[in-house]
Amino acid sequence: LPISIFLGVCIIAMIVFSFGPAILLYTLVFQQRYMGLLHLNGLFIILGVGVDDAFVIMDAYGQEKAEAEAEKRRTNFSAIMSPAAHHASKACLCTSLTTFFAFFSNATSNFPSIRTFGLFCACLI
Repeated sequence: LPISIFLGVCIIAMIVFSFGPAILLYTLVFQQRYMGLLHLNGLFIILGVGVDDAFVIMDAYGQEKAEAEAEKRRTNFSAIMSPAAHHASKACLCTSLTTFFAFFSNATSNFPSIRTFGLFCACLI
């Protein structure tokens, strides 16, 4: 249980820390100043994406550990996590890229709040 709490706190911290670079990218690169209530939904969106990626990584870790035990290979954390992360990174990249492009497509909207929301969420992803 303590390792689960530690992993949960680390995952939430990484998700929250994505806001700093996203805000910098949104304000400095895209030169947007508008932050409305709709933008606050980005918190829930990035939580969903981040937790989904964490589930994918932990599932890949579990599968790799089961394979290593069946094949009588080493089962220490680094020996298992390296191939698991390599395998999971492809799935995480694919899902994150489709989410990024979905939000970035909102940049063509005629509605300013939708346009800036899409840009902000694309920066978060």
